[in-house]
Amino acid sequence: MLTVKAPYTGISLNDLRIPAGCRPMGALTHAWRMALELNATAYHFDEDAWQRAGWQDVLSLRVFGEKRERYIKSVRNARNVTRRYLEKRVNTGAERAWTEPEEVEKALVMTHPLPDGKHLVAIAFRGTGGTAREWEPNFACHPTDGMHSGFLRLANEFAEGADNIALSQLGAALGQPDLTLATVEEELTNTSCRFQLLLTGYSQGAAVMQLYAKHLLDRGVWPGRLLGLGFASPSVSYADASDADIPLYHLANPDDLTPRVGAAHHLGQVWQYVPDEALRAQWYQNAYDDPQLAPFRQMVDAMRNLEQALGFCAYLMRAVIGLPTYDLCAFLAGALDPLMETPTTRSAVAQAQVTARVLLFKAASEYRAVFGTLPPETNQEIDILRHILSVGPALYPRLLWRAVALPHVLVRAPEETPASYHDIVVNRLHQLTRVKDI
Repeated sequence: MLTVKAPYTGISLNDLRIPAGCRPMGALTHAWRMALELNATAYHFDEDAWQRAGWQDVLSLRVFGEKRERYIKSVRNARNVTRRYLEKRVNTGAERAWTEPEEVEKALVMTHPLPDGKHLVAIAFRGTGGTAREWEPNFACHPTDGMHSGFLRLANEFAEGADNIALSQLGAALGQPDLTLATVEEELTNTSCRFQLLLTGYSQGAAVMQLYAKHLLDRGVWPGRLLGLGFASPSVSYADASDADIPLYHLANPDDLTPRVGAAHHLGQVWQYVPDEALRAQWYQNAYDDPQLAPFRQMVDAMRNLEQALGFCAYLMRAVIGLPTYDLCAFLAGALDPLMETPTTRSAVAQAQVTARVLLFKAASEYRAVFGTLPPETNQEIDILRHILSVGPALYPRLLWRAVALPHVLVRAPEETPASYHDIVVNRLHQLTRVKDI
């Protein structure tokens, strides 16, 4: 088979030197590069190179959601099929057609035979996309069973859909035409096993990866058959769990807000690379010297944990509620800018006063559910309001989003200067520092 070169890291996609279990960081260099390529592919879904390298069962996993139920379906050759489907679901004993349900592409699955005769199953969980339904779980911070509720819900949805994820090409090779991910999960708990699992994820996807891995380990999957690699991983646990037997590893840019929020602790080991000013200028390009962006970068950098970030959200919404309606609409249009324009987002802007109060209630109630009290009374909302008025209500949220997004980028186009996580994986894995929690 011809060597197939990966676009971002230059590795061979045919090279299956992927370890499993708890390993020293130095043994994971190739695995990190493969994981970066998988996460990038989970967004653009250019599967051709992977298939030429011998990967099979290249599936896009989509969450279908509507008012009655949410479920997972695997879609083969996702680039070549329509984005919407006519689904038939069984409901209270009667078959009913659900026409064109809303869908969100959330994961990528591939399989590949290993040199030792076993088979690698790789799953890459995508980060937050452009729909309100994808953003909502990020802010469901209150604990459920000691974990971040929103991320736990997403992981449970994925685990419950394992029966629907058909690995037909792998099944055909093994003489099991009905093979699914659930079958693989079950065998991973047995003494004799033909499979190895590589889990990876970026941002929200890295949170789901942690909790799906915990689900598997709690079911009895052997840790030595699994490896999880997360980029820009939020924390997911409110208990300080020991990472001794958890084969999960997280790569963090300390300038990135996302690894500092979520819950309180990550599952597994957190490793970071601290950039100097010259490297920041390279990573963040022209934006690094933008004087208009500088106070927003400082604001984001000051949020060191979930308590400070949630508190800021509450103070921000308290501040904007006092704006005139026209200015409040302009602010919310900017705040919702990362989302696709839909009837829901248009309605949220049109009903600005209601939306602002709902967002304030959400921020304050999540803060109280996690920390047992409302955010303390301070002058911070007055300072925020002054800043909004000086910058402009339409520009303020866009600059804030830009400051959050800048250090969070996974990859740019292959021909462009690498973003922070891409650069760390290619050039700086040997210089990482392990931290308890970022």
